Amino acid sequence: MESEGGRRRARAVFMAFGTQGDVYPIAAIAAALACDQMQYDVILITHSAHKTLSPFLEARRVDFVPVPTPPVLSFDDDSTDSGEVNFSLQKKAIQMEHRNDCLSTIEKIFGNGQSMDDDFILINFFALEGWSLAELFQVRCVIAAPYVVPYSAPSSFERRFKDELPLLYRYLQEAPVDKVCWNDVLHWMWPLFTEDWGSWRSDSLKLSPFPFTVLCSIMQGSLICPPTTAQPRHEAAPLLRLFFTEAVGDPVRGVPSPIYYNASGGGVAGGGAKVKQAIPIVEGQLQSSAAQRDLEKDGESEMDTEGARGGNPLQALSNYMSQMQDPVTGLPLWHFREKSPLLLYGFSNEVVECPGYWPSNVHVCGFWFLPTDWQFSCGKCREAMLLYHAKCPGTTNELCSSHADLRHFITKSSSSCSPIFVGLSSVGRMGFLKNPQAFLLLLKAVTERTDHKFILFSSGYEPLDAAIRFTASVNLVESHQISYNEDCTLLFDGRLFCFSGVIPYSWLFPRCAAVIHHGGSGSTAAAIQAGVPQV
Repeated sequence: MESEGGRRRARAVFMAFGTQGDVYPIAAIAAALACDQMQYDVILITHSAHKTLSPFLEARRVDFVPVPTPPVLSFDDDSTDSGEVNFSLQKKAIQMEHRNDCLSTIEKIFGNGQSMDDDFILINFFALEGWSLAELFQVRCVIAAPYVVPYSAPSSFERRFKDELPLLYRYLQEAPVDKVCWNDVLHWMWPLFTEDWGSWRSDSLKLSPFPFTVLCSIMQGSLICPPTTAQPRHEAAPLLRLFFTEAVGDPVRGVPSPIYYNASGGGVAGGGAKVKQAIPIVEGQLQSSAAQRDLEKDGESEMDTEGARGGNPLQALSNYMSQMQDPVTGLPLWHFREKSPLLLYGFSNEVVECPGYWPSNVHVCGFWFLPTDWQFSCGKCREAMLLYHAKCPGTTNELCSSHADLRHFITKSSSSCSPIFVGLSSVGRMGFLKNPQAFLLLLKAVTERTDHKFILFSSGYEPLDAAIRFTASVNLVESHQISYNEDCTLLFDGRLFCFSGVIPYSWLFPRCAAVIHHGGSGSTAAAIQAGVPQV
């Protein structure tokens, strides 16, 4: 990954997890960047389940790096307590494996040399690992999503944050509008301050449990500050430092943090203790302060003030902190603040209003539509449609002969009404379609009460496909209960066309009377583009 001059090129790492609707728009951005910005080596990290993207990405100079964890975990409806416990344990094990895979992958990309100013990691809302990994390897982090952040902080979050981290809360509240501030936390960052992410940051990455802070501790009445040469990788751009009254983890990869307790010449022992109190101090002041120069001793700086000798480390800390305050107001000196992280939204502000309380660095970019050639499960249909739109001689059909029945179903004149599309996308895999057979019976009842035909996309969800095959097999004697091929089945007197494959919505939706879907960003955007009603 080097340029012609021998200097390596900047790396753009796109880390996106979740379903196709979560991942594919991010992959499309990666492909567009690779084609437009040739100075970048572009990499997409996602689930191996999305490996069908690989050839399309490789054709556009994007390296596809898979991780083996599944896009979604669905809970089998088990009413027993043991079932819930087993699912919880399984989920934790998969989560830990997933995070370890992410760490290993990012280490291979960024672990062999200094990061460059143009390097960045772009994450979606289901790849929050990337935020901490970007911090660890001193790389800028950008966030992108095709929809508004899908979760919100618990109602008690702000009160608890203020109670447990009052100075950090104050720091974020007082930030200028263009810097990272409390609005960023409330809008999307709040999960990063929860115990789940905090323990992973401290135990596995050896970072402070909280973003914008650096690990340190106070124990046994002494503060030990390492020499200025011992600067860990992630120390390039922290916002503030935290003092802890208990140890929370070893120093980063064997290198001590800027302020840490060292009882026996080693690192902090016994990681994982809960934080009792956090006090931010000014970035960069420790290494240049008169207090440190006055306290140098054998290559280390020991804050052995009167309070520390008396066995009161908090008094020692208070004495030191007095040098980090404005002498008139007594307020902490915030000398460095990070810019609000760039957050890109892939929808139109004509559809979703952008309120004034959103973070300053939110940019609404319009809908991100996928390249047409990505949207086929059938290679022959892809080739036929591309040739058709290129107006190649002899091409008269947009779908291949195996799927001509779908086009015939849409255009035949046995009914005066256009069909209605029904697609639930990843809803089944997420565990929300508990009874596919009952769902089909519901569709049958609807076909009996309306003149419309229906097109059902099963999205390859096997329980639904099995229910479709079963429904077709028990009524073979009826003239229209037939299966055209392995992914096309006609049910209910020819009124319901079931398709387990994929074709572009941009071709299908304009031919439909209405669209019923699960509310995904891609389906919503395609229906708006087609100008058809959607439910």
